[in-house]
Amino acid sequence: MNTKNFVTSLAIAGMLAGGAVPAFAETKITSPEVNQMFCQRITTVESNWTEHLQGKQMSAKGMMEKMKNMLGMRDLRDKQRGGMMEMANKNMDERNTALRAKATTDAEKAAVETFITTMTNAEKARIASVDAAVATYRSGVDAIIAGKTDAGSVAYGTFKTSVESAIATAKTACAVTGADDKAIASAFKTSVQTATKTLKASTADMTAIKASVKALADTRKTAVDTAQEAFKTAVDTARTELEKVMKLDGMMKDMKKEDKKEMKEKREENKTERKEMKDGMKGGKMMGKKPAPTTSTTSTTTTQ
Repeated sequence: MNTKNFVTSLAIAGMLAGGAVPAFAETKITSPEVNQMFCQRITTVESNWTEHLQGKQMSAKGMMEKMKNMLGMRDLRDKQRGGMMEMANKNMDERNTALRAKATTDAEKAAVETFITTMTNAEKARIASVDAAVATYRSGVDAIIAGKTDAGSVAYGTFKTSVESAIATAKTACAVTGADDKAIASAFKTSVQTATKTLKASTADMTAIKASVKALADTRKTAVDTAQEAFKTAVDTARTELEKVMKLDGMMKDMKKEDKKEMKEKREENKTERKEMKDGMKGGKMMGKKPAPTTSTTSTTTTQ
């Protein structure tokens, strides 16, 4: 899925899953006088509904901007992870240089080279496993959202067409001499309510996105934890084998302690950078929702 389509899908999914399905109003037609004036107000009714539907398109654009920022968060995490890997590689090179300098006998030199090779392979395996876990998670999220929004887009388009058809039908009926305003208003109300119920039924499972994404995130975490544990085991085994040949005199522990300190500082730096980006995303104003127009000017009960 390319970035543009992904963002569009996210925008629609965000509207549907986040409760942004239009808050369609049920009209209470309580005054005969108001009912009799429906045809006189049909132009206003059409204008209000047109504005409402256009407002939903603007909300989608606002959501798309928010989702673009979310994609930016993906890029930021990739950048930060790359920075962590560069630091780890630098620390590994420094450790390898120190070990080679400490090795004096042929046996020690051979043991050091074996240790370095083992560590290098273990690190490559860990990176590959984590990369695969992240890729699987992201492609899974993309697929879930695409699947949901395909149905959601069709459902919303059907609703829009139904409302426009109801307005056209009402206008045609009002143009007839002696038109019954009350009957026309009631028919219009029924058509809109039917379209609303159809839309809600078609998008009822949009909230399942959150649960599905969480399941993918849990799977990713398990895979990453497994990769980290495998790496730790490989490191411990390699160190034990190396120490059988040469005494390290605490060198590895000191270097490991320093590495941990640097990594912790880098993680805190990354955490701050992500927080700043999230705060910036929250600061962006979204288009507010407006209640759907009604066929009456007397009272409105909003349902969602």
